[in-house]
Amino acid sequence: MNILIANVGNIRMNEIKCLAGALSKKKHTVTIACMAMESRYKGQAFSYSHEAVRTNHVIYQDGKTKASRIMAHEFYSTPADAVSVMLGEIMQAGRPDLVICGIDNGVSMGQDIYYSSNIGMAMEAAYFGIPVFAVGIENRVGGHRENEVAAAVKFIETNLKKLVKIKLPKSSFLSINIPTVENYSDLKGVKITRLGKLDLINEFVERTDHKGGKYYWAKNIERNGVNEPGTDIEAFSEGYVSVTPIDYNATSYEELAKYSNPLVPTQNKPMRIMLVNEEGCFNPGITALAKILSAHHRVNIVAPLEPLKGVGHSFTTAYAPLRFRQYFVLDKVKIFSVSGTPCDCVTFGLDKILKSKPDLIISGIDSSNNRGETIFSSGVVSAAVEGTIQGIPSIALSAKCETSKDEKDFLAVARVFDKFLPDFVKLIKPGITLNINFPANFSKRNIMFTHATDGLIDNKYTGEVNPFGEQFYWLDTPKMGFSNEALEQKGDLYWSKRNFITVTPIKVDLTCLRSLPILDKAGLTV
Repeated sequence: MNILIANVGNIRMNEIKCLAGALSKKKHTVTIACMAMESRYKGQAFSYSHEAVRTNHVIYQDGKTKASRIMAHEFYSTPADAVSVMLGEIMQAGRPDLVICGIDNGVSMGQDIYYSSNIGMAMEAAYFGIPVFAVGIENRVGGHRENEVAAAVKFIETNLKKLVKIKLPKSSFLSINIPTVENYSDLKGVKITRLGKLDLINEFVERTDHKGGKYYWAKNIERNGVNEPGTDIEAFSEGYVSVTPIDYNATSYEELAKYSNPLVPTQNKPMRIMLVNEEGCFNPGITALAKILSAHHRVNIVAPLEPLKGVGHSFTTAYAPLRFRQYFVLDKVKIFSVSGTPCDCVTFGLDKILKSKPDLIISGIDSSNNRGETIFSSGVVSAAVEGTIQGIPSIALSAKCETSKDEKDFLAVARVFDKFLPDFVKLIKPGITLNINFPANFSKRNIMFTHATDGLIDNKYTGEVNPFGEQFYWLDTPKMGFSNEALEQKGDLYWSKRNFITVTPIKVDLTCLRSLPILDKAGLTV
């Protein structure tokens, strides 16, 4: 087979070398896409138009396994960028039969799949319609020894043909987590599981620099797994390989079936509301929303100081400390800028900035719509999902206002949103985030409850070589769009183009339940 191995680490990691060498020795054609520097906690973040994707071509050969020479591509970008460029440009003429994301130095279970760069890579490959699975083993600082990786490599070799033959629903892929053992025989077996639940405890430690300024490091975030029967957390803790089907169509069809039109504007009850976005704390979208909501709610803005488009569910706190600053420029509204991503703003704001827990988190107003698969790379939607993970009712709000940055356009959106806010809040259930998109020419009479569009995003890249001979790729955002298949579905994209305000319930639990019976019959073994 023609296999692409994608990894969030660098070419020197044993997790890459052992897997690539073993598969190459079995006469598979192997290509590697890895990072120049290890890149974690990026989710499905993209560089987008503000930064080029740079790559170097490296020839790799493992002398121990006598594997043939392997072409490797080192990327200076996000992991999702790497997979997108590999499949959309570099390997476009001969796309692989299979993509293996991993072996990752760390597992991805429960809500951790949102933060995982490895899962973000797998999700990007799945968009291209290519069979893909993500593999992770228990984290070791500095990586694993070769014998520790050997068990994971043997599991992949043993089950490779079975994994490729599995016919999953189009919008799904597998997340495989393997305990670290000295010997392959120490693995107890394989369990087909659903995603478990992690009790996330986010705490930040305050430090003072040499000038007296305060900064904050994320304390070692605790992820206490709840050992519910049938979950990946339970299986892994008992020494089993967990195999979990992930569905990247995040629509909660169960909740969607309960929604009904029409919505009727009702009286607002005062709430404590935290506003966040990806376009900066002084962006007209968030300030317009704050002005309207502050008339009858207590509003705080906690947002990045500068625009951070397309950062998805990434966190800064894995690599750098955070700082924040308060501004007094709006009546009745406190504004706090944070030197981090939108998701940083949520966790840091809840722990260190806000004195009391908000009743509601609203992420937006974003100046471009977030529909279909784009929700995973959207910092706005991701911040709202993070709010839901933290146990707070959350809404992502976007409006198609790319041609104008005038606050008056956003004020019109904010006024309509405000009228229906009590109704929107009633729709939110635990584990559910509302994703609301306003088209350019909207009417408050046209509100459609609908699903996220499921279809390939047609990313376009422009390649160039710099004066030093290095290859660069720019994501050509003006040429981006959805496939014809996506346009034909009666989902959020379809109704937005017909000037409907769309409301989509997004679930935190991305287990593809309809895939579980298929996997039970796959015969995966150790």
